[in-house]
Order: sequence, then structure tokens, then C-alpha cells
Amino acid sequence: MKKILVLIIGAVFLFGAAREDLNKKLDELIATVMQLKKQTQSQEERIKKLEKALKIQKMTIAKNIQNEKNSAVMRNCKGIKVEEFYDEYVDNMIPYYNLKYRLKNTYPEKIVFIQGYVFAEDSDGVKILQDFVKRDVSLSSKESILIKKRHLLNNDLEKYLKDEDVKKLRIYFKPVKIKFADGNVLECN
Repeated sequence: MKKILVLIIGAVFLFGAAREDLNKKLDELIATVMQLKKQTQSQEERIKKLEKALKIQKMTIAKNIQNEKNSAVMRNCKGIKVEEFYDEYVDNMIPYYNLKYRLKNTYPEKIVFIQGYVFAEDSDGVKILQDFVKRDVSLSSKESILIKKRHLLNNDLEKYLKDEDVKKLRIYFKPVKIKFADGNVLECN
């Protein structure tokens, strides 16, 4: 019986020591889990800050790209298109044309002044008309303006315009100077 009693006391003692050791290990494990939880929360907050900074940076990059595209468009000297062109030849002592043509602003900004030339070329690339335009305008983006004017003939080649089919001509505007509403000025050669 002494043996059983010794075994029971030994078991209780071992169980008590094991229980104490187990409690100690559980406390350490709980402390480790709590520390990991704090680190995870800290990392999640850091990730949220980085995501916010990344979003701001993406928006800034997108804005810069758009500004660069607009800047490239604004530096382009081909932003005014001739949409319509009509000519009426008047054979007086000093012959002239009554011209009507529509210029369209394809720039993203409003134009307040234009100076340049309207050209008409035949199918061989020969310029048979060169009309100078210089005027203040109020021409918003995608809007057009009708220009009506009397054009005195500059040379004998311009007489041939009356015999040409306007649909077969290449008619375009080449700016010399364009002033935009925001104060920017584009000068072309």
C-alpha cells in the first residue's frame, strides 16, 4: 500500500509540476500570440497608409499624364481644321474671290486670336490659293467659326481655283500664331 501511496503522491507531484509547467508554457504562448496580434495590427495600419499613398501617387501620375497629353496637343500646330470651303470668282477689273470657310478648333482650350493661312492644293500638291487670316475670335474647344471675306488674287495661279472641284482639293489651315484664353501663345513656322 505504501507503494501505491508513493505512486499516487508521485503522480500528484508530477501532475502538479506538469500542470505548472503547462500553465507557464500557455502563458508564454498567449504572450506570443498577443505580441503577434499587435505586430499584425501595426502591419495592417502600415499597409493602409501605403495603399493611401499609392492611390494619391496614381492620381498624381494620371493627372501628369493628362497634362502632358494636353501640353503636347497644345504645342501641335495642326489644331485648327478647315471644315467647309466655298469660293465664288468675280471677274472684275481687279478679279477676286468671295470666300467662305469654316475653321474648327480641335485644341482642348478656347482660342481668342488666330493668325495664319488657309491653303488650297490640287491633287498634284500645287498650292493654288493662299489666304491670310488674322483676327480676334472666341472659339471654344470643338467649336467652329465661319470666315467670310473678299480675297484679291495674289498671282495668276489663283485664277485656276474657279475651275477646280473643291471636293478634290486639299484645303487646310497653317497657323502662324494662336493665342489661347489662358494666355498661352502658340507660334508656328
